[in-house]
Amino acid sequence: MYSSKYSLEARLLTSLACIGLGSGCWDPDPRTIEGAIEAAAVAVEHDDAPALYLLIDVRTRHALAGIVDARSKARTVIQRDYPKGEVGAALARLGPPAATAAELFALRCDSPCLADFAGKLGAPERTEKRGNVTVVTTVRGTRLDMYSVDGGWYGLVWRTDEYIAERDRASRDLAQIEDNAAVYRRRNQLSQ
Repeated sequence: MYSSKYSLEARLLTSLACIGLGSGCWDPDPRTIEGAIEAAAVAVEHDDAPALYLLIDVRTRHALAGIVDARSKARTVIQRDYPKGEVGAALARLGPPAATAAELFALRCDSPCLADFAGKLGAPERTEKRGNVTVVTTVRGTRLDMYSVDGGWYGLVWRTDEYIAERDRASRDLAQIEDNAAVYRRRNQLSQ
């Protein structure tokens, strides 16, 4: 696989710096299908969901970030404006808190999820381009969908539609929570 005396986190940080500087000094290079699959294999091998997060489809990463943002704002509103007796239940309905999208991904992609990724990863045997998605058939006979825009990183397509829908629900939930909070504030003002 990929061996180094450096930690996976150090290699990923180095890769980000190299790509940011435009020198492409990191191998494996997630700007290639082979490099993205190899980097994902390294992350899975190290049971490192936060590292794998960097290698999933950018649309899923953005959706996860939107979920975290909406849920964080909702928590703040609930804690500030909801009646004390309703705070606990309202917070529980939001699910476990996550500070970042990578942390949310790690909560959702546990050991069985990483094992599922491991079972699918393999060297590309053939590829077929379908818009921004490249369908990769591996030498293991598995299929990987890889998303890339304008020569950027290839990302493993993982529950993209599901998380986009959840992000949209989280946004609608936030709007409802803000409306509820306004009612609670008015009710509180009237009772004083």
